[in-house]
Amino acid sequence: MEKTKDLSNLNTYIEGSPTMITLEYIYSKNSLSPISSQKDYEQKYNELLKKLKDILYSKLKGNAILNARDIPLTQIFSISEMIIYAINKSKDIMLSVMKPKYSDDFLACHSLNVAFLSCMVAMGMKLEYKELTEIGVAALLHDIGMTKLDSDCYLKKDSLSYSDRKDIEKHPILGWQFFEKLKSELPWLLRVIIEEHKREQGKGYPEDIQNDLHIYSKIIGLCDSFEALTHERIYRKAFHPADAIKAIIESKEMVFAKNVLRAMLDSLSMFPVGSLVQLNNKKSAIVIQSIFHSPIRPIVMVLSEDNKEEEVIDLSKENNLYITGIIYNDQYQVPKDLKIS
Repeated sequence: MEKTKDLSNLNTYIEGSPTMITLEYIYSKNSLSPISSQKDYEQKYNELLKKLKDILYSKLKGNAILNARDIPLTQIFSISEMIIYAINKSKDIMLSVMKPKYSDDFLACHSLNVAFLSCMVAMGMKLEYKELTEIGVAALLHDIGMTKLDSDCYLKKDSLSYSDRKDIEKHPILGWQFFEKLKSELPWLLRVIIEEHKREQGKGYPEDIQNDLHIYSKIIGLCDSFEALTHERIYRKAFHPADAIKAIIESKEMVFAKNVLRAMLDSLSMFPVGSLVQLNNKKSAIVIQSIFHSPIRPIVMVLSEDNKEEEVIDLSKENNLYITGIIYNDQYQVPKDLKIS
């Protein structure tokens, strides 16, 4: 009889699989790998970011792709696999993913962050390893059309005008046109690029896309919105991760699929990694790891009065200690007119 899988944790269903064991030798035990076990989480994140920047601005610049050989697919799939491995083995890397301010180029940071978040949510939905890697690849390339726009239209110091937004809304079509020749080879990638800004019940853009959305598009679209809310823009501060989760869940228009929302809540929790929170003992803490299926009781690092790290506590194992609220510092914006897009 087949042994029953323990699905209580996010990564259990792929942990210990032949694929993960292979990845351990390829990535973790290789000192030259971006996610080598010899490196801390910030080094891992920054090296993955460097690889992605090279692909976005060197390998994929210029005219439309004519065939699959024009894409460094091996490198892109490799980054996706490293993301999956890092989520399972280096959970603290999510602290880099959830930093309110981008450490480098906006588009590369955003795309890498969306890939991490999308893979986490996909794991929460128990998708197969092949699907996880495809979701990672699609998330890394979901905004490829933005590289075909003048960056001035989305890096302005002021709020975006109506004209700016209309220009930006062209990027799914530009991205689809860039990869159009690959629609028979990589249909899921083309669908994510054109669909990920579409929402349930036909909302979103492009307006003429009315088909049922691909599951990858639903996952990446949700994570794209969450990532955008929780990271600083030139014209506004980041929203607190807990505020972003709350706004997405309470959206009256219900623009996201319920099963994907559920997986996000299970995977990221109501207080995602990086959230500053207040405990009932009056101490402040930072969330350092989510607990699957425990949305209000993550693992936290308790901070002293001078913000020094004191101790790590798993709130899912504590009966008398819990989160009572969130803390705003100068990195976060108090939510006024927080809009979901």
